[in-house]
Amino acid sequence: MSPQPRVQITGAVSLEELALVVAPGVNLGVRPVDALREALPDGGVLEWTDHELGRDGFGVEATASWLRARLAAESESDRPVLVSMLDALESGGGPTLFDYLMAMFDDANWEVHLA
Repeated sequence: MSPQPRVQITGAVSLEELALVVAPGVNLGVRPVDALREALPDGGVLEWTDHELGRDGFGVEATASWLRARLAAESESDRPVLVSMLDALESGGGPTLFDYLMAMFDDANWEVHLA
């Protein structure tokens, strides 16, 4: 059994920068959040200092851009779900990329320390 990764990041980072430290070598491609989710190893520790900058960076604006890009690239069958997600986000009730990332780490059994 290989040791669990322990990584540290500070402040606002891009999805690419986050991937470099938690899943080195992953090709994010056209669906970066999905690629990161699939490449994220099971278990690890993430220490994120100045995480509020990251929360802002993966906030409503970034999430809306991500959803719009997915809308442009997805098949017709996926569009209603994405439109609903975008509508919820824009009305103030939907999760942000930061929320998705935190859920992703939780699903992969990572211990996340936000400071």
